[in-house]
Amino acid sequence: MGRTSFPRCDVRVGQYGLRTLVVDAGQLRNTLGPDATKQLFATGLVIDRNADDLYTANRARTSPGGQGDLPPLPLSFPQKIEMRIGVSTDRGVTTTTREATREEVLQVCPNFARYEGYAIDADAQVEPLDLSPQRHGQVVHNELETLLKMDHIQSRLEEQGVREMMPEIAIHRGKPKTYDKGYSKLDVLELHDDYLTVCVYDFKTGRTPPRLETIYRYIREAGLYAIAQSEGYKYVYFIPIFVH
Repeated sequence: MGRTSFPRCDVRVGQYGLRTLVVDAGQLRNTLGPDATKQLFATGLVIDRNADDLYTANRARTSPGGQGDLPPLPLSFPQKIEMRIGVSTDRGVTTTTREATREEVLQVCPNFARYEGYAIDADAQVEPLDLSPQRHGQVVHNELETLLKMDHIQSRLEEQGVREMMPEIAIHRGKPKTYDKGYSKLDVLELHDDYLTVCVYDFKTGRTPPRLETIYRYIREAGLYAIAQSEGYKYVYFIPIFVH
């Protein structure tokens, strides 16, 4: 039986820590078939080498200005804006907010879809209780905290490249489990094992978007915590998850 060789691939880390697998689309189709190849490209985590070459050439001709934007995806992907996220490239010292698609979010914080699924399930379980909006949100958050602390969830996340994940973590000036005046409570604080990326997820059971002050504060706290763990961490992202 002949051995199937997988096409050569490269991992590209972009300006904001975006990690993308760059492959030859034709070779990938020959190896996996058109359907599987299409599904991989649809995630936004894998792109055609030819599209990447065009992207690199365009970046070379464009001088960076201001604080920059998330690098664009290949033109074959829809550019529908779905959420406003927070981005810091200096461990939370400065933060910008910008609109992002799901594909862009998955490139920097690939566990977004996993947490979203957990949150949607928890929301559906609490919905029949017919609680007030405030109480509903509290119960959903409690359910998610209990779930995310389970060993099998933690192990699964470790397999997906997460070095440390803490749900419902109280933090102040970078110190965890601190309830001093002015502390913040982050729904999920996630440090990746690339020693570059920190993701802060914020579960929203209503449709009101998070306040800018909250985004900046959460990113700043996460950045301070990351600095205490390793000097390598640089990119901090705030990702809202709407579930109700």
